[in-house]
Amino acid sequence: MKGHNTIMDDIDALRDAVAAHTGVPTSLLGNARTAEQLWDIARAATEWKAAAQPARPATAALPASTVSHASSGNPLDGRIVGPPQVSHSELVSMDPAARMAAWKAGQLESLGVGPYRPVKRTGH
Repeated sequence: MKGHNTIMDDIDALRDAVAAHTGVPTSLLGNARTAEQLWDIARAATEWKAAAQPARPATAALPASTVSHASSGNPLDGRIVGPPQVSHSELVSMDPAARMAAWKAGQLESLGVGPYRPVKRTGH
């Protein structure tokens, strides 16, 4: 009987190792008596888990390769382009309302003027 305990101890150690390697809880590896049975149960459990995973949600985002691919000959391909920028000489000649509109449209960033951020009211 001493040899039988050694085999069972080996199976228990292997069960722990298979569980650690696959992420399958030892309780699901159950009554397996051989290494082949342990691996078969673990494989079936991981295949079931993979099949039971919900599908990834669809996204409206374009793949990065589409956004950065510069094959159409367009000089703007591969670059992120913001709103057209106002030059300093144009800014000087603008009336205050036009300056405010250019700032809100993000057209002054090349002059070092940060983007417009509306003031958030807290209700006080």
